[in-house]
Amino acid sequence: MQPPIRRATAVVIYFVCILVIPVAVTLSTVTTPATLVQNSDNPTPLGYTISLSLLVFPMLGLLFWMLRFKRLSFQKKAFCIPLP
Repeated sequence: MQPPIRRATAVVIYFVCILVIPVAVTLSTVTTPATLVQNSDNPTPLGYTISLSLLVFPMLGLLFWMLRFKRLSFQKKAFCIPLP
């Protein structure tokens, strides 16, 4: 078993990664930066679809993290109820 400070550091790094990766993917899809006078009808093709990853990736990260622990049955139920 890892020392508590090491484990906490790993959890923080894990959560930062599940937020930074979708943000990077979302921002990399901007093909034409929007200006005050918009010169393109669609500056971010698939922008809304890609930006949903800001919600989906952290949810999947939490789900996989919770699946590792058998004693979190109440939290698993509370997490899965609003999904459908």
